[in-house]
Amino acid sequence: MADEKTAQPAIMMQFVNIDALIKGIQKNNDIEALAIFTKEMLCAISTTRNIAAHEYEELNFGAIEIAIRDYLPPLKKRIDEAIEAYYTNLKNQI
Repeated sequence: MADEKTAQPAIMMQFVNIDALIKGIQKNNDIEALAIFTKEMLCAISTTRNIAAHEYEELNFGAIEIAIRDYLPPLKKRIDEAIEAYYTNLKNQI
């Protein structure tokens, strides 16, 4: 997070990208994919995206570091579990 020229903008852009992907899932009404996320996760991602996109100059990177350390790992775990379950189910159908 100390790299203000490269790392910080790149990290914030990833929050924008994650939010865009989730919005696509919501638009397609993919209930199975949406079940991966809790309402709190969706709200936190959307809020972080809005801050990144509209309030970048006032951004508290300490809070972003906490989000990366504390909130993204559980989200990644849920996504990994959903992908594993999907492929296990697909394999069992063959």
